[in-house]
Amino acid sequence: MIVVLPWVVDRAHGEHLVAEEVDLRFLGEEIKRLQGDVRVLKSDMVQVRADGARVESDLASMKADIARVDTKLEVFRESVDDRFDRLEEFARSNFAIVYSRLDTHSDQLNGLSIQLNGLTGQLNGLSGQVNGLSGQVNSLSDRVDTQFNQLLSEIRSLKRD
Repeated sequence: MIVVLPWVVDRAHGEHLVAEEVDLRFLGEEIKRLQGDVRVLKSDMVQVRADGARVESDLASMKADIARVDTKLEVFRESVDDRFDRLEEFARSNFAIVYSRLDTHSDQLNGLSIQLNGLTGQLNGLSGQVNGLSGQVNSLSDRVDTQFNQLLSEIRSLKRD
């Protein structure tokens, strides 16, 4: 289709020009191409929006996953803290028991040491008594020997007479 325009204004010079015949087939093809490009752009925009919605959904899902992991980590941290606190308290109470038993055994050993020292003193006393009695026995033995020897001497002298 060819359209003839009666006049066209040259804006740069302000003149009215007589138009020549214009071929609108070229414009129709360009409009069809533009319409195709617009359809592709609309389709791409729909795809971009769908991708954006999917990304937002994935982002929300990831945020929820991160929140769950944070919650689990916090629960785990508190559990570990509680375990360490219980372990520390357990160690403290058991060491207190061990220290108490050591003190008891130490006191018992001190008591036994005192008893042994007392028995050692008694043994030393008895040893002194035994030594004293041994001296008396030796003295008596010496006297008996002396008297026996005197008696023997007298008996011998009587026999000679």
